[in-house]
Amino acid sequence: MADKIGISIMICAGLVCTLYVMMLCGSQEVSGGMAFGGVSYTITDMKAKTTAQYSGVFAVDIADMEAKTSFGWIGLYATLDGKGVNGNGFNDGSATWFSYDEEKWGHSESDDKVKEMWKGCSRTCPLSFFSALLGLLLSGAFLTLLWEEQIGGDSAKLAQRKDLWAKWVPFWITLCMLCGVTIVLAFGLGCYRNVTAEGAGVPEDMFEASIGGGFIVAIIATCLSIVMMVLVFMHRADKLAVLKAPANRPKNFPMQSIGHGGLGDESRAPYRPNKFPMQSIGHGGLGDESLAPTEP
Repeated sequence: MADKIGISIMICAGLVCTLYVMMLCGSQEVSGGMAFGGVSYTITDMKAKTTAQYSGVFAVDIADMEAKTSFGWIGLYATLDGKGVNGNGFNDGSATWFSYDEEKWGHSESDDKVKEMWKGCSRTCPLSFFSALLGLLLSGAFLTLLWEEQIGGDSAKLAQRKDLWAKWVPFWITLCMLCGVTIVLAFGLGCYRNVTAEGAGVPEDMFEASIGGGFIVAIIATCLSIVMMVLVFMHRADKLAVLKAPANRPKNFPMQSIGHGGLGDESRAPYRPNKFPMQSIGHGGLGDESLAPTEP
């Protein structure tokens, strides 16, 4: 049973590692794309009168053009008719959240909804990045730990892990699960829900938002982390039960029977012949009277 649970934990840990790697691949723009970003939105049929309202990013007339912005975990990518935007904090369409500044990015005169969207995403996207990085390291540590136990490593080294399973493993697996929960809640509430037409500063009929692949895999990784946490606690209980169990008494030396000074299986006690049968009650003894000497 313990081996099956250990293998299940390894599978979950491997999947969580893979998903976090996929998510982190959407941290920055690569070759003009961001497959595993957090969220993206597109503004179509833009008119010249909406130029100044568009979050301050574009300061040129963009009538009848299409603008697209993708939010990554440590940066974002903005294009106008497929070409990277320059100016207002952007260089060839790319910018990092660490360089966000209301004045520099042209949001100082925007309404509160626009400021809330950009300020929230500039904080929660990097937080999600570092949470995913920590979750990747922790799930990788569990994968390594269980792998060594499954292949049967150094017995002395494995025996020293009693305190590890008793004290540190619950903390590590709980922290790993909280990394996923942090990503889902922080990004979902602090950024994703604010990416709206009001946040972009345009009418509803011109705005279209779509969830990023990175946020989807983060949700899946969080669910797997919860499953992995339950399995780890089950495996830990079995592990501690085995470590605390007393050593089995050897069976090579059967104990003597009660009649020969011991407790145990009398059938395996050494045979001792009764050379001196006991006398009958009438001759001062207890026992089988048939064996007592007869009177002349």
